[in-house]
Amino acid sequence: MIESMIPNFEAEAAFLDHLAPSGYTLAFNVGFQGAELFRSSFPQKWQERYESRAYYFTDPVLIWSITKVGRKRWSELKLPDVRGIFAEAKEFGLSYGVVISTNIGGSKSVLTAARDDREFSDEELDLLQAKLEYMAGCASPKGGLSDGELAVFRELANGASIQETAETLGISKAAVNKRIDKAKQKLHAKSTMQAVSIAASKNYI
Repeated sequence: MIESMIPNFEAEAAFLDHLAPSGYTLAFNVGFQGAELFRSSFPQKWQERYESRAYYFTDPVLIWSITKVGRKRWSELKLPDVRGIFAEAKEFGLSYGVVISTNIGGSKSVLTAARDDREFSDEELDLLQAKLEYMAGCASPKGGLSDGELAVFRELANGASIQETAETLGISKAAVNKRIDKAKQKLHAKSTMQAVSIAASKNYI
């Protein structure tokens, strides 16, 4: 399911494997019932122990990811680890980790990554955060595009000019261009035409 929503997902997963040799979890569109899309490369035995002992109720990483947006190294979390989850995780090579949480288009998505040899560098955190935001945008409803951005793209797809789009929507040309720029960033498009094409091909408009 994740593979079908994110272009070149296997390449993205390979990148995560490189940066997080001890494994990672991806959770998209997280709600009260859990994640709509989920993938984990953490050791299977750790996943089984985590599930069997219901660690999700007290896991500092999970609690932080649900209540916050941003990023933290595991060592920076101030929440109490009452069940000693971090100590147990080290038995499976999960000695150093990071949790990144984002909210795109009203949908929460989370990446947790781990390694056994050292802390993640700031540069690596930047790369991981960028990857999560890109994939979350692809996986979120309408690619994370706002109603205003979609309205602009619908007009452009129908052949309207920037001026005509502004007049139809009752906004300025500058506001139209601002919406286009934001939408291009979310869709990782190099041009307005490419962004509109992506939105149309994914049935966002």
